[in-house]
Amino acid sequence: MGLIFINPVSLGLKKISSKYETFQFIHSDIYNFAYWPAGKYDAESWLLNFNKNNFDIIIVRSLFTHMLPDELDMYIKHISKSLNNAGKVVATFFLLNDTQKKMKNNSIHFIKQNKTSVHSIMNKLAPTAAVAYEQDYILE
Repeated sequence: MGLIFINPVSLGLKKISSKYETFQFIHSDIYNFAYWPAGKYDAESWLLNFNKNNFDIIIVRSLFTHMLPDELDMYIKHISKSLNNAGKVVATFFLLNDTQKKMKNNSIHFIKQNKTSVHSIMNKLAPTAAVAYEQDYILE
């Protein structure tokens, strides 16, 4: 299979998939308390629908930036099982690292939950509004 695109935005997906039959774009109705409470599926059930070792490329854009560690770990586990041997993942994250700490005009200020936490959030009342992860945790 050519491609799964999680959380696509309007990028002319119909034009691409109509020209290239090997590309498949999937936009799913997944429940999220903050962003999509009307969703039909919970994330883990939805992820179980994919065949193992079937994908060449998985692109995850602006999804992990709204996920707490337990859900992130579940997605990563399912994604790694869904890639074929030569498969690649392209994913976006808010990273906490030395470069981010040095930025003077950082528009998002993340709050560390506690000293041992691998993530920080932007808003305690809406924890999934923006979530950043320690770079080492993501690379691991």
